[in-house]
Order: sequence, then C-alpha cells, then structure tokens
Amino acid sequence: MVVDTALGEILFLIGRLVFGGTLVWMASKHFWQLEFIAGYAEYKGVPRPTEMTILSGSLLLAGGIGIMGGIFPFLSAVGILIFYAIVTPWIHDFWAAQEENKADETNQFLKNIIGVGATIAFMGLATVPWPYATDYGIFF
Repeated sequence: MVVDTALGEILFLIGRLVFGGTLVWMASKHFWQLEFIAGYAEYKGVPRPTEMTILSGSLLLAGGIGIMGGIFPFLSAVGILIFYAIVTPWIHDFWAAQEENKADETNQFLKNIIGVGATIAFMGLATVPWPYATDYGIFF
C-alpha cells in the first residue's frame, strides 16, 4: 500500500511536533524544577549538578524546537542524542538502583532508549528537505 505524499507529509509534521514538543516539555522541567532535578543529579553523582541540569535542559530545548521547526534538524538531533547518551546510563542506571527504585529506573531507561531510536530516525531524515520546515540547514 502506498500512502499519499500529502498525508505522509502531514503525519511527519505531526510526529515532529509530538516528539519535539515532548522534548520541550521535558526541558521546561529542567528550568521550572531546577532545584529538584539538580538535587537528583547530585544524588546520582553528577558533577556541578545545577550547571549540568541547565545544560541538559538547554540541549533538550534547542533540539526539540529544532525538530519541530525543521531548524538545523541534523544538529538538533545530535544535541538530543548527546543528552540521551549521557543521561540514560548515568541517571537511569537501573542495574545499580535499589530494589524499590529498580522498576522506575528501568522504565525511565527504556523510555530514553525509545527517544534514542526516534532521534536516530530524525538524523537519517535530516538528509532530505523536510515538508513544513524553515529550510534552514537541511543537513547541517
């Protein structure tokens, strides 16, 4: 079955808005709940937890906006991938979690792995022009 091109473009736009919007929402928590998230980062052994929370929130914010708007989509996805590559094994280390936290950390880890997969897919799609995008930086 071949899907109509216009339908495919609309579905791709909706996917970008959902994925990017979720990242923007996650980023906003890094700023609105800075003390709480930095405290958790400190508990997990992250050096300079407040600064790293701001940096990680900034990667999510820039990446999410970039994916939604098609603004430098490849670089946007790279920023998101950097976030996931650092945060996923360090913060959501379910293998080292106490028994009462193991299930939650496992779920958070797996949620991030889904994000990694989506991010890699967007990186692959960044090699072609995106419909309903700004046309800034098709590849870079």
